[in-house]
Amino acid sequence: MTDLVTQAAGIAQVAPLLKGRVALVTGGSRGIGAATARLLALHGARVVVNYHSNQAAASQVVAAIFEAGGEAISLQADIGDAAQVAAMAALAEEKLGPIDTLILNATAIQRWVMGPFVG
Repeated sequence: MTDLVTQAAGIAQVAPLLKGRVALVTGGSRGIGAATARLLALHGARVVVNYHSNQAAASQVVAAIFEAGGEAISLQADIGDAAQVAAMAALAEEKLGPIDTLILNATAIQRWVMGPFVG
């Protein structure tokens, strides 16, 4: 079995386990969400960094992903608003392809809109 992480010139290289996948991380602009977005990208996923109000933080996460050789976009949406979630899902699919990995890092449990993600 091949190791998932190998050492080359002292730099860890991760196997692209998620190559070809599109991941959406809600609350992806800070903290655990930002770290998750970067890790998904490290493994080859194209990442949608969702944010509610902190566009600057989301842009920093996207920039870090690009600097590491990944692909990402940031999209604003209140995940408790059905229209905003539908618009975010449609734009994400237009820009990166169908979302097949959903990380609910930030969620309004009482208001979470699942519709665009169930087929």
